[in-house]
Amino acid sequence: MNKVFLISGLSGVGKTTIAYELIDKNPKIEKVITSTTRSIRPGEENRKDYYFYDKAGFENMIRNNELFENAEVYGNLYGSEKKEVRRIFDSGRIPLFVCDTQGVKNLSKVIDNLVTIFIMPDSLENLRKRIEGRDGSTIEDVERRLRRVDEEMKVADICDYKVINVQGKLEKAVGDVRSIIEKELNN
Repeated sequence: MNKVFLISGLSGVGKTTIAYELIDKNPKIEKVITSTTRSIRPGEENRKDYYFYDKAGFENMIRNNELFENAEVYGNLYGSEKKEVRRIFDSGRIPLFVCDTQGVKNLSKVIDNLVTIFIMPDSLENLRKRIEGRDGSTIEDVERRLRRVDEEMKVADICDYKVINVQGKLEKAVGDVRSIIEKELNN
């Protein structure tokens, strides 16, 4: 059975950066593009970083059972389209989800061959700095995300693997995740 991989972690922990580094080093891995109703951020591209939808279009996909899962996160809808995973498998590649902690819970229920990897911060202070450094982050955004840390960290316990992303040592975290994927593909 083909394996599907998922990287999750707290907001701002570096999960998307790690995923793109993995993809750069292994063209067989392809990120599952998440669908969302949130606004596009500076530097993002529709159909590359996310599939951006208005609320009505997203709700239509929910009604038509076109999503593996969906969730509301910080007032925006997010989900994973079934056709996106089929497209990646059909191209001979390995699907890699990058999602928040709600996504782990939801996708674990509907994808049997899912391997989950939780990215952990080396410290809350470094996590705060990463979140504050994001384009468009307000003080309210930072505080709201940090208030959820304890609850979201509980998701690490249901994941198959945990990797610490130490500030300034991104390559180590990328190497750890790459080793996990290689091990799982060889099992």
